[in-house]
Amino acid sequence: MAGTSFRCVPSLVGDAAMFDNRQDFIFYTTSRVMNKMILQLSTGNHELYALRRKPDSIELQQLKKQAKDERDRRQTER
Repeated sequence: MAGTSFRCVPSLVGDAAMFDNRQDFIFYTTSRVMNKMILQLSTGNHELYALRRKPDSIELQQLKKQAKDERDRRQTER
């Protein structure tokens, strides 16, 4: 197939053990525009993944605890 190829190898963010049996993501396109679109999509997905894996800040942990306490208090009032 004439065109360009792109090889995407996942970075080792977080637990390296989950990447032990990974496979490379290889695709072929005939358009540089399509390469850029796929790269942007992959990068965006990785950023969302990394954000989900990131531990909550102290402030967010406190807010979650307050919300849970409030839910529990409302539940006991019923």
